[in-house]
Amino acid sequence: MSSNSDRDNRSNQLNPNNDTYYSSRGSSSDRSDDDDDGVFPYSNCNSFTSPGWSKIEMEGHYGIGVVDHDGQARFVTFSLTTSTLQQHAYVGRARLEDYLDIFCAHVRRLFVRRQKKQLSMFCIFDGTDSRLPWHVPLNREYPEKMREFLTHCRSEVRRKVDQNITIEQLRTVLQPPYEDWGTFEAPGRNAPSLSFAYEERCNKAILANPLLSTYQTKRGKINFRSFRQSLLAAFYL
Repeated sequence: MSSNSDRDNRSNQLNPNNDTYYSSRGSSSDRSDDDDDGVFPYSNCNSFTSPGWSKIEMEGHYGIGVVDHDGQARFVTFSLTTSTLQQHAYVGRARLEDYLDIFCAHVRRLFVRRQKKQLSMFCIFDGTDSRLPWHVPLNREYPEKMREFLTHCRSEVRRKVDQNITIEQLRTVLQPPYEDWGTFEAPGRNAPSLSFAYEERCNKAILANPLLSTYQTKRGKINFRSFRQSLLAAFYL
């Protein structure tokens, strides 16, 4: 995050014992003390507990959507896992969310370095209950829901590019089969964040499958550049 206050606010948003957790989600913090057993729901996230509640292992599912300067789009999915000896699940939840920021920042840098130009769009997809409002809900079973939500992601589009066209370019690749990068382990909060342990692995994944310049339809393949020109013509008619 950009400052300690931002990081504290993020931690509060991820801590169900803090009122900020509920206010950021538009709900009330009123809840029965009998229900406060230290374990909280985490949608699309698998939680495994060892006997005695001494260890909690959590897994979150995420995705990244990219559109480059030339209008070529790509969508990848991946998972983050972590474990903690704490008896409160929000500790592992906060660790996943913190590392998600670090992971995506490094992946974005790798895409920019490969393209040698700024990206037109870069957005994060989150399949967990702690999803931030500006992240797209990850729903691999119903991609039309992800495509619909992209309408609210105009702030993720770089200035000086057409927002409608850029969002539409990303929509076209939100369909199975998805490119999946597998699972990555999120280190503890005390681990140094200056180094990115998965840089080589992510860089190989980026190079193995270049940004898509076409997408498949029932009528065949459509070239993005032609598609963009058609949209521009339609807008200015």
